[in-house]
Amino acid sequence: MPVSCKVIVVGGGIPVRKLEAESPGFSPEEEHWASLRIMTENAISLRSHFTNTFITSVANKNMPGVFFLDSYKFCKEDHNLNNEPFLPQNRHVRSDSVALRFAQRFGFDSLYLLKSLDPPKTPNWADGSQKNYVDDYFSTLIKDKIDKPLIHAINLRSFINNQVF
Repeated sequence: MPVSCKVIVVGGGIPVRKLEAESPGFSPEEEHWASLRIMTENAISLRSHFTNTFITSVANKNMPGVFFLDSYKFCKEDHNLNNEPFLPQNRHVRSDSVALRFAQRFGFDSLYLLKSLDPPKTPNWADGSQKNYVDDYFSTLIKDKIDKPLIHAINLRSFINNQVF
């Protein structure tokens, strides 16, 4: 029986939207890291409703279980060859890109985007970001990689309009 490792990347939701609207003095970098802290706080809060789950910033696909991503720590530790953060540090990177980067970095073959709106009709992620379905950097990140996870786009408010790309 194959081992099943599931990693949940929790978004920032309303607190991040509020941060974007009410913090005009923040630099793009400060806003980015503050958003990641909110995502991690949300993951810790959601995890408290489950048993036998863990907070992590890395994936061990050989370890079964459900893990919640510490998005802040993952992004702090995820660097490119120049030892700079892999993902841009601005408001164009939110939970969608963090989840995709995590899946790419650790070789996951599937990524489930759990949203509160219908997915795009086609896998045109640039169009999806223009329609605010995914964050702005998502389409750049997915087109730059050869090995792409299968993306399951799920509307949690309506299971009728789900898409697999």
